Amino acid sequence: ALVMVLLNQALLVWCFGLLAMAMTPRPSRRLWIWLLLPLALNFRPLLYLCSMAKIELLQTTLLVAGLVAIQRNRSWLAGALAAFAGTLKPVPLLMVLYFVWKRDWRAVMGWVVAFAAIFVVSSTAFGAGAVWSYFYHAAWLSDMNAGLLSWYENQSLLGLAMRILNPVIQPDSIFYVREADIGRAELMVGMALRLACVAWLAFLMRPRPGQVNSRLRIATEWSLAVTGMILVSPFSRDYYAVFLLPAYLLLAAHLAQQERPWRSPASWLGALSYVLVGQGFPLGVISRLPPVLPGMENFHAFLNYRIPTFGYLLLAAAWAKVLREETTSEAEHAVPVLASTYA
Repeated sequence: ALVMVLLNQALLVWCFGLLAMAMTPRPSRRLWIWLLLPLALNFRPLLYLCSMAKIELLQTTLLVAGLVAIQRNRSWLAGALAAFAGTLKPVPLLMVLYFVWKRDWRAVMGWVVAFAAIFVVSSTAFGAGAVWSYFYHAAWLSDMNAGLLSWYENQSLLGLAMRILNPVIQPDSIFYVREADIGRAELMVGMALRLACVAWLAFLMRPRPGQVNSRLRIATEWSLAVTGMILVSPFSRDYYAVFLLPAYLLLAAHLAQQERPWRSPASWLGALSYVLVGQGFPLGVISRLPPVLPGMENFHAFLNYRIPTFGYLLLAAAWAKVLREETTSEAEHAVPVLASTYA
């Protein structure tokens, strides 16, 4: 556990360095530090992971490295890194859907080859039976450590599908009694909002003829894809929100370098999203206040009523605004080019 905690500290530094390379335009060192201090040090899921032996920070770093690879026209490497991240825990495997949707076949091929190579190498080292058992239980069907929490705590792909198809709290969860006052209609509406937002994001990221894949557009669409990945992965542990920290930092760096960032709707959407996802401040203060709901601590009420979901939706809206502005800018710059072509 100590080795994993120390590894997480090193990964954090590497992840921030990769993010600075992915930002367009690249922020000054002073601006980058001023962004990291309040946003990262107050990001409660990150602080939680840094103090525990969790693998999600490594997965986040691999996905950020994939973003840099796409910006450098090495999408096959991005696919391979996404596959590697997905073999540790299955949620990042969903990134292959983004590659398929964007018709980036080099990334898809890199994903397939890397996944197959990892399976073969692991089978050679640990035995095919042990590796197949890991993928069968931990990734595809049921989490080996889930036990009685098989529905609510299951991190496998089947658990993901179960919560999408039936988001109502099941009796096999210790949260069943705690959330008994949350009606079926509210939970179904919440899941419908998630899926509708993912469909909207897919529409925004649809491939278009003559589209210019600038570094900003790539970072924008990558952030939207990661946000969609979290939206379709309803899981009881909120530390999965660490996948969104790069998206917040990329958004903040982009907006901070505009002339009047406070006038952009994306700034307000991003700021409100950051708070709703649940940070050390103000959530740490709210958790110490008297319970708002009888018999339920404020922190549990925050999670049980899916408040972070609204934060995810607002983050998607903020990046969608940036994408729209980028598309408009590309169209404006394309007009004189077309006019000279037909002149």
